[in-house]
Amino acid sequence: AISGRISCIGRAQAPLLQKNTQSQPFPSLGLQICPRGLYSPGLSVNDSLSNNLQVEHGVRAAQGWFELGLAAEAEAEISRLPAPAQRLPEVLKLRFHAARACKRHEVALEIAQVLMEVAHDELWGWLYRSQALHWLGRTVEAYDQLQPVQRRWPRAFEIPYDLACYCSQSERIDLAGEWFGKALKLTKHPAAVKSMALADPDLNPLWPDIEVGRWS
Repeated sequence: AISGRISCIGRAQAPLLQKNTQSQPFPSLGLQICPRGLYSPGLSVNDSLSNNLQVEHGVRAAQGWFELGLAAEAEAEISRLPAPAQRLPEVLKLRFHAARACKRHEVALEIAQVLMEVAHDELWGWLYRSQALHWLGRTVEAYDQLQPVQRRWPRAFEIPYDLACYCSQSERIDLAGEWFGKALKLTKHPAAVKSMALADPDLNPLWPDIEVGRWS
């Protein structure tokens, strides 16, 4: 799935699948740790953070630890933030990836559910919930929870991509191929998505067909 797959492709698929280091406080979130290192939302310090220098400093420090591959230290830094700041969407996304990196998947699931509440109109909480379920071995549930979400975000390639992963890992290979083909049709960067898929162990059963361009 994509956060372990993280994506730089957000809802608008803007500077897709590129490591954008310009004016991004979290330019490479998860790239060192997550399987889908190119699949992560572009994070930004919003007004809530920028207006509180102490909080902003703490978030940047946590991001620094995370980019060094020290997820536990990032979690500790976040834990020192005021409780309201820990529920900001940008902070929740960082908390999610830090928990995932520490293999605390139950915690990652809880964080995803909070993100769904506080950023209900963003796709990421819904994606993250299913990813956490998958890491917990609840892959069929991950699929069942995410599949209806495509009706809400019909142009988001990330949804069929993750659905392909869950089908692939639950021996529904034909359906996995259908979802992956849909993901390629939705993205503006099919070559980059193919490269990501060929590095994604969840899609291992599809690799031979992806390599020969079956869904091109």
